[in-house]
Amino acid sequence: MMKEHYEAVLLDGCALEKGRLSLCTINDYHGSFRRKILYQVHCDDTKVKHSEFYESSSQAVKKFLELKRKIR
Repeated sequence: MMKEHYEAVLLDGCALEKGRLSLCTINDYHGSFRRKILYQVHCDDTKVKHSEFYESSSQAVKKFLELKRKIR
């Protein structure tokens, strides 16, 4: 249920942040990514370092939630 909520918020044009963890549609911030929609999950927490682009919003949200659980 939380996954669907986060995905709807992301698709509505909002970024998600939890401390040093973030999820956004990178196209909203960088015009060079106009060919296709990409989502970025970025974390620079001391426990977890991660930065990756995803073509699927659901895969990006899945990774965001996985990292969110790890940095609690």
